[in-house]
Amino acid sequence: MVTLDQLVQNYKPHELDFVFPNSSGDTRLYLDLYLFYHSPEPRWHSIQSLIFTYFNHYLDKYRSGEINADQLERHLMFPEVPYIALGFCKTGIHGQGGAEDRARVIRQSIFDNEEIQEVGLTEIAEMSIQVPNMGPDGMSDLVGNFAIHHLIQYTHEQCKEFDLSTATYSVGRALNPETMLWEPVPKVDLPFFETGEPRILVPRHITKRIPVFSTTGFFENYLRYVLKGEKEDQLNAIQTIGKRPRVTFKQVKEELKSMHGTVGRGTRKEAESRSELIESYVDKTTIYRDPLKPTRKKEDIDWGSYIDELAQIPTGQRSARAYAEYLKKLFTALYDGRLANGKTEKRSVDNIFRYDVSFSNGAETPLFRVINNQRLRAGVLLVEAKNYDKTELANDAFNQARGYTIQDGRELIFLVTRPDIDEMHIQRAQRHFLAQKAVILPLGDSDLRQLIEKRKNDHLDFDEFLTERLLAILSA
Repeated sequence: MVTLDQLVQNYKPHELDFVFPNSSGDTRLYLDLYLFYHSPEPRWHSIQSLIFTYFNHYLDKYRSGEINADQLERHLMFPEVPYIALGFCKTGIHGQGGAEDRARVIRQSIFDNEEIQEVGLTEIAEMSIQVPNMGPDGMSDLVGNFAIHHLIQYTHEQCKEFDLSTATYSVGRALNPETMLWEPVPKVDLPFFETGEPRILVPRHITKRIPVFSTTGFFENYLRYVLKGEKEDQLNAIQTIGKRPRVTFKQVKEELKSMHGTVGRGTRKEAESRSELIESYVDKTTIYRDPLKPTRKKEDIDWGSYIDELAQIPTGQRSARAYAEYLKKLFTALYDGRLANGKTEKRSVDNIFRYDVSFSNGAETPLFRVINNQRLRAGVLLVEAKNYDKTELANDAFNQARGYTIQDGRELIFLVTRPDIDEMHIQRAQRHFLAQKAVILPLGDSDLRQLIEKRKNDHLDFDEFLTERLLAILSA
């Protein structure tokens, strides 16, 4: 059994399905309801429906006079969920609180809105648009309150997967969906740091990064675009004919300098005098960026270490578990969390099979776009790990992999082994597809190395070369 401190020492952030635990304070991320709805894991889809049901339930009570404004606000308090540790705090994980003030604003902005009173709450977006100062952090607190049962269950699964030590803590409130009332959860087993500080683990793929609040970041990512657009509109209103005037970012900087001495001082003055700019900056899911300037995801990942680690895993049965763990870690990193909730040695629902590695699949790379276009089922992705050396990947391995698929489900399985894949393996995969419509895609060490090398240079199209192998199997 290990503590969260040991987990942090043994893994890198991109190798885990969940947000890397931070022992000293909040991680600057927030729970995004849109990502819940589009998660590859069905369990997270219900949160949006639960929020709709809850809000419309109390809207009906408020509208009918069954509860008054004070009673309603008690049902609209969504404090920061303890132990999740997402948000703004630099030290510690407990925010300043503001649930009461926010409840009043939600009631005034949403529940006292005549149109919403008439038709009910139909879009969650109405909350972030109409509730002042809600922002990502406030919405994250709200979503976390409704998702707490699922997050606790997810944490239990990860504790089992990583053999994490747990201790018993209490969570102050969780929603009972039958009564629509909040009830305490007095005993919850959670992983902890050596300080005794517990954590509720959160999947990475349902979070987004909170915009960084710095003078430079605010100016570069947002304010300069606003000021540039306003200046162009101003000049365009003055002239009556001709091309739309063009204002450069350099001109924007020079004007700030002339008015306030420095760009930084001018940025702070603008933010101070126009508070709506800060609110807009926080609320936007996509910060203003120059549309002509392509953006690329920046990563600081030592991909070469994965090639070295693969070479260090001995072949044979004794290292089979280490090989499966490596594949889970590698595929999680390669697909940047879009292969969610990775597990090793997971039992099937009927307890007949034991899957070496399994994922909930939300990947959208070229390989998986072809899979979707071919109407192949790959919502659950299985990886069968064969830590063979010179032993041939024979029919029994393909038959075993085929047994894991749903009858006539046209599912996809990666059958991964150490030797290189040759034409004989492709022919075996073709025969299984023709006979049973199961797609078994064989991979060897050289394929893994190629995936890693391509991923190092291109995080979007790195698995494109596997598409050719897939099409060879499907065109048999």
